[in-house]
Amino acid sequence: FARLATTVWLKARATPIDEDGAYGAQCWDLANWYSKKLGGPGIVGASGRAGYIGHEFPWESWGFDVIKDPGPGDLKPGDIICWYPGGSVGPFNIDSTYGHVGIIAEVKEGGVIETYEQNAEKGQIVGRYTRQYVKGSVSSVIRKKGA
Repeated sequence: FARLATTVWLKARATPIDEDGAYGAQCWDLANWYSKKLGGPGIVGASGRAGYIGHEFPWESWGFDVIKDPGPGDLKPGDIICWYPGGSVGPFNIDSTYGHVGIIAEVKEGGVIETYEQNAEKGQIVGRYTRQYVKGSVSSVIRKKGA
């Protein structure tokens, strides 16, 4: 799944991903697109808050596992990672209304993770970021069963 996450970034980085045609290329669109690549039906509806994607959909029935409020040892490359509204990734805080979502590319020591995200500091494109795990900020990780 780490290889798939890397492939996703390589294919997506040149073009913004706007799966739903609403509000431009949001972080939600990247997670929606990626979850479909993993065999999910797509994520549409619910509250629209990216930080709660792991809480608001029937992932288990779609063949995924969800770990809510994960610790740093629960994170794996290829996971969809959701941050609570107002959560932190180290150097700055996440949007206080919607939260944020990305894909874990690599897990390093000391709570450092490399991610692929859209609509973050680099704008409405898919970019690679270095993030810090901050306790209480990650609402969930979503992973294909068996990964």
